Amino acid sequence: MNGFIFKSARNIGFIYNSVNNQSETFASAPSSLTITDASTISSISNGRLKWVGDTGAQSGFLGTTSYTRINGRAVRFSYAHKSVYTGIHRIGWGTTLSSAVTAAAITSNGYQLQFTTGNHRELKRAPNEIWSILRSSGHFICSNDKLLFVSNTGTDTNLKPLLWIAGSQRCDFHLDAVDIMTLTKNDGNNWEDLIKVSTAATPTSPQSSTTSNGNSYIEFTWTPAASQVLNIQFRRTDSNNSWVLKCDQSASKIYLYERVGGVETERGATGGVTQTFSTSTPYRIEIVADDRLITSSVESVKKIEYENATTNLTNQTATGVLVSGFTTASNFIIWKRDITGLLPQTQNYTDYDVFFVGDSKTAGNINTTDMSAETLWYLSDRDRGRFWENPIRMATSGANTQGWYNVITSELASRSGDPKYCIYNLGANDVTSMPTESNWKLYTTTILDAIHTKWPNCQIYMMKVWRITYNTECDTLAGWLDDVVASRSSFVNFVSNCDERVFLKNGDDGATYTVDGVHPNALGQIETAKQWRIAITGS
Repeated sequence: MNGFIFKSARNIGFIYNSVNNQSETFASAPSSLTITDASTISSISNGRLKWVGDTGAQSGFLGTTSYTRINGRAVRFSYAHKSVYTGIHRIGWGTTLSSAVTAAAITSNGYQLQFTTGNHRELKRAPNEIWSILRSSGHFICSNDKLLFVSNTGTDTNLKPLLWIAGSQRCDFHLDAVDIMTLTKNDGNNWEDLIKVSTAATPTSPQSSTTSNGNSYIEFTWTPAASQVLNIQFRRTDSNNSWVLKCDQSASKIYLYERVGGVETERGATGGVTQTFSTSTPYRIEIVADDRLITSSVESVKKIEYENATTNLTNQTATGVLVSGFTTASNFIIWKRDITGLLPQTQNYTDYDVFFVGDSKTAGNINTTDMSAETLWYLSDRDRGRFWENPIRMATSGANTQGWYNVITSELASRSGDPKYCIYNLGANDVTSMPTESNWKLYTTTILDAIHTKWPNCQIYMMKVWRITYNTECDTLAGWLDDVVASRSSFVNFVSNCDERVFLKNGDDGATYTVDGVHPNALGQIETAKQWRIAITGS
């Protein structure tokens, strides 16, 4: 068992107040947090605490200080993680480290978020922030300005910050900071009042309500009677136009329908999903509607998920909710899904959603656990802003410009999100077998135009590539790139520092910054991230 003093942590004992639903920033008080490594696989890497789990290993920490339960007491973890396996994590509050973890895409266990790495769409990107905010009974889990999970059970006290990584999977986990604070409102009420839209403790059928907008977190506890069919209409305009979650007691099924003009189309599953609804037993049903994604759960176990990656959903902004088909129910509550501005930040961050296009230099060590080979990890800086990978990168080993040209339509069709910037580093594999100038420019402009068509507000930043022994070819590509940028100057950018022939070659043929004269090493990834950050942010 190794003990670490994590000096990037903050252990803050103060009240955070929110006035008129507006966030206030706070100045963090530097302190230290003593943690315990469960299996001697921790280290310090580039100022962050790092765990690298592998087969048969497990790791985690508990803070040494216990905190009593206070409504609004929160712990925030700022971190990045990566795993190509389905490693299971717990993060939040706890009392003891435990290996008794049940695999699930996202559930809540005690006062922690439990999720399967790589499977949960909102937790794939790096860096991340996870909040566990205690209630009088239960807790909230929030991440990246979204409400992920609401629990209404659990009253344990004397809790400690906890991070636990699964025992049988490989994972690279870098922890940047831990913050502990208490969230309240100036009027003395609880922080949760800021995110609660409506509540009915004992609803009667039909029970109606409204959400604050089309994005919402709806919970409803139903105690079914024999042969009942519960209907939860949400994003409802009227009885003929809404989304409907149906829970059929006798059929032991749950269904999701899109209702347009009175006609229902099943979504997310065919023939529903099996779910036992025993009579006289309460079941907590949750619906999360977020833009083009709808997720439903029963007793915190995900049942049906539906997403349209390219087209807005019917009634996507509608706010009506109507629940019918029940006799006994409780706790009909609607929460805000979007909670931007309702949680404090240690810095006035600027957030940058980015889309990466490239080859193995951009893919990095995406198929291993070493995050030191991730440019994205070094891009984010607590003083200069956070870069989010959204959507997932288009980068693979061996890729060249013609290769991405051939598949650009299908690749972009499979990606959602709304990136503000595209980071484009492609060409290192072109120089080994140079295309003609006209073909290369056709391939490149087609890719750039396709990105611009899908995301018209996205600014594309280009890198001039370098590869050892191909200096002349790299110079030729650099000239062609200048021509392409000039022809697309309204949305394509080249900033002079983004030139691998200068910073990566470094006057020593890449000895300092590359593994092999092509691929950046850890120092090279840091240097590459620095150049991208300067190009985009100016610092």
